[in-house]
Amino acid sequence: MNQIPALIRVFAYLSILTVGGGMAAFPEMEELTVKVHHWLEFHQLIHLYSVGQLAPGPNMMMIVAIGDWAGGILGAVVVLIAFFGPTALLALIIGRLWNRLHAQVRGRAVAQSSTPR
Repeated sequence: MNQIPALIRVFAYLSILTVGGGMAAFPEMEELTVKVHHWLEFHQLIHLYSVGQLAPGPNMMMIVAIGDWAGGILGAVVVLIAFFGPTALLALIIGRLWNRLHAQVRGRAVAQSSTPR
């Protein structure tokens, strides 16, 4: 059975949960990867999470190993994109909206300060 669509759904969903940090998604990751889809056993998930905590860089890179175990190399790549893509897109959209709002507020402030009293 092809696990790629399930990997995309699960890790795109977990991506949104990790806005609060990687540990915020751990209980749901355990539920989905261990209990629902049986991609890992709990001790394997704990091992991967521990290695992620010890390794330099983002601790949630351990999700690539889950993708590899569930769907091979393609699974690893898909999980990486599905996990980091939605939050990167969300950050891009919010950053652009923030810049637009900031420019409008700054423009109003300049207009108000240049009018004679």
